Amino acid sequence: MSSGYGRRTPGVADASHAPDSTPAFVARSHALSGDRPVLSQEARARALSNVAMTALGALAVYYVMTHPPLRRTVWRLMKYGLVTGMPGYLWEEVRGAWRSTAADRRGTEIMAG
Repeated sequence: MSSGYGRRTPGVADASHAPDSTPAFVARSHALSGDRPVLSQEARARALSNVAMTALGALAVYYVMTHPPLRRTVWRLMKYGLVTGMPGYLWEEVRGAWRSTAADRRGTEIMAG
């Protein structure tokens, strides 16, 4: 790190010599002027929406967990979804693996369907 007066501390990497760890979504329009990177409008919107959706999800979980009738309903729906959806999911996975194994043995691809 530099001390601000042009001196460098031996053995400590300066930020200007560090590898680039800036996220890909950060706009680098001010990189040459020395200003800090500015988030693009799309990146800011995406970050804000991620925070909002996470907060709403946490609020919904809290609300459901603090109201027993809702908690029972959600539990029943989860059990129903697992019981009805899991066999179909497993069947499709086994079928896809079977087809890919057959295609590998023949050296050709089998059309799904």
